[in-house]
Amino acid sequence: MKEILGRLRSYGTLQLDSLEAMRNEYVIALLHASIHIVMDITNKELSMKPQYRIVGEESRGQVDYAIKVI
Repeated sequence: MKEILGRLRSYGTLQLDSLEAMRNEYVIALLHASIHIVMDITNKELSMKPQYRIVGEESRGQVDYAIKVI
């Protein structure tokens, strides 16, 4: 948690007109922290795949990030 808070502080304040790359840095930092918290609680291995294509009966398309149980 200290690492994630340190990263977010170093990025500064996120504005509505911030570049997409800067917004992605915030999202990635939060996703990685969340994944590690969930892995600690559930004792399951997770992986995050960027720009993942979903194909299924209920939905399909490309997502920015997909989190999967290994």
